[in-house]
Amino acid sequence: MNTAPNTDREYAYLSIGGYGDHKIVSETLGLKPSDAWNIGEKKRKGSGTYPATKWRYDSGLDDTEKLEKHIEVLLVFLETRREALLKLYPDWTVCIQCVGYYPFAGHGFHLSHEDMSTALHLGLSFDFDFYFVASDDEDG
Repeated sequence: MNTAPNTDREYAYLSIGGYGDHKIVSETLGLKPSDAWNIGEKKRKGSGTYPATKWRYDSGLDDTEKLEKHIEVLLVFLETRREALLKLYPDWTVCIQCVGYYPFAGHGFHLSHEDMSTALHLGLSFDFDFYFVASDDEDG
């Protein structure tokens, strides 16, 4: 039985992937990642190794904040590092990863014109992973 929360949980983070050493991303952006691993490193959970390098920078907000707020905070911050972000191309993929956990009742999401324009200006893409989970009182 799922024991998922009855309230929305949402978050977003900057996700940078590729096949080089993740330290290159840290040096280029002048930032320490929230999490990172290199291709071929042993996975922390499960078995096997990571198939690609991943560098992650969290928004810093709690997962009870609206997804739009996470995106806005990341975009405002990343504007200060635009030139560095653009140096990562074409060797790295750079995107804002958006994740949400929602009750089955449904969910909507709106990305503003301003946020889309800023993301385009920064060379960012978006990836949305939304999960709909049963509440405690539902069967299934």
